[in-house]
Amino acid sequence: MASITMHRKLCVVVVILVLYHVNVCIGQTTCDTIDSCSCTMSDGSGVVNLRPLVSGTPTYKDYSATQVPDDYLYSWSPCTPFTEAGSDDPASCTNVAVCQVSKDATVSYGLGTQDSAAFTVTSDPVLGQTLNLVYTMPQGGRVAGVTLQCSKGATTFSVTGEVTTGAYAFELSSPCACPGAGPGCAGGGLSGGSVFLIILFALAGVYVIAGAIFMKFVKGAQGSEVIPNVAFWKSLPGYVKDGVFFILSPCRGTKGYDSV
Repeated sequence: MASITMHRKLCVVVVILVLYHVNVCIGQTTCDTIDSCSCTMSDGSGVVNLRPLVSGTPTYKDYSATQVPDDYLYSWSPCTPFTEAGSDDPASCTNVAVCQVSKDATVSYGLGTQDSAAFTVTSDPVLGQTLNLVYTMPQGGRVAGVTLQCSKGATTFSVTGEVTTGAYAFELSSPCACPGAGPGCAGGGLSGGSVFLIILFALAGVYVIAGAIFMKFVKGAQGSEVIPNVAFWKSLPGYVKDGVFFILSPCRGTKGYDSV
């Protein structure tokens, strides 16, 4: 696992080098940028859309780096710019996509702007095909690369930090990083069938509770009679049984007309 993690960090560095036109480790598949938080996979697998992750400004605020001795805090906002400990310095975190700020919030450095966002796809023999979102900062020459991992679990965000001078690595693991993910990808999403069942059971609960109250306090029913339409529910198993027998029984033709 440690070797894979190190390899992932190296690939992030490679992605950043790609931004500087060093043609290494580039796969044939591309993800054509739609806007700062979405792109279309050229292999036809669908659109990657990070917009459902947007929550707060920034979405991911003041994360510590795992890279030692990096002692800064990092923030990232997919799709929308934000300001954190900004100043008149054009290289500070004013209207940026990624920010590096000191723990006392006195110094900040922008690591990339939303209008610089570029999606890249790399192909690696260990990690396979990897989607990355790369930002650049016009002032200061800094660059940030977010590795986008397609996952089925909860969305997680982590910060590696400065992997080489002026280059910073981050990782997002999320269903939203999967091509063709549904609109609810931020939380893993619910299928249409799941939503239907939730609504169905909720309505059934309201029907039973409200019906029982009406039968007991308005109709004066007692015992099982408080169940609304109790006669129907008691006969339902018989209806189901008859229906099953009808479906499973072989078709039988008539014996013909009686002789006259």
